[in-house]
Amino acid sequence: MFAPRPCPAKRKPRRGVITVELLLALPVFLVLVFGMVGLADLLVAEQLLAEASGRAARAAALGGSEEQVKDAVRSILGPARTDRATIRVGPANGGSGPVPPGGLLEVRIELEAQYATTTHLAPIRSDEVLLGRTVMQRE
Repeated sequence: MFAPRPCPAKRKPRRGVITVELLLALPVFLVLVFGMVGLADLLVAEQLLAEASGRAARAAALGGSEEQVKDAVRSILGPARTDRATIRVGPANGGSGPVPPGGLLEVRIELEAQYATTTHLAPIRSDEVLLGRTVMQRE
């Protein structure tokens, strides 16, 4: 009913095939893994900027000084990132001057992406800037 398979008399040597396949696949796999780690690190950095701008806006809304606002940012970002960040506190409409009680104030924190991440594996350009922005009513 079924015909037997013919067996080759002599098999070809396959020594080293797995090594060659590993050498071809491993770099692609490592690039994907490190890219995912870098992307995750970049997402964490964006969340930290959002949290820092929220805390800084709360400090500014309660009438805090510029140093208190910077301390709020420093508590989230740490001293190294805070020193490289640009922190702007002002009216939400982009004007300058003090914000009156009941007015909207905006806190913007800008940080170059290369300084925001800790792993340096994120697939980003060197000129990219991350932004954390919060608008809050001054009390």
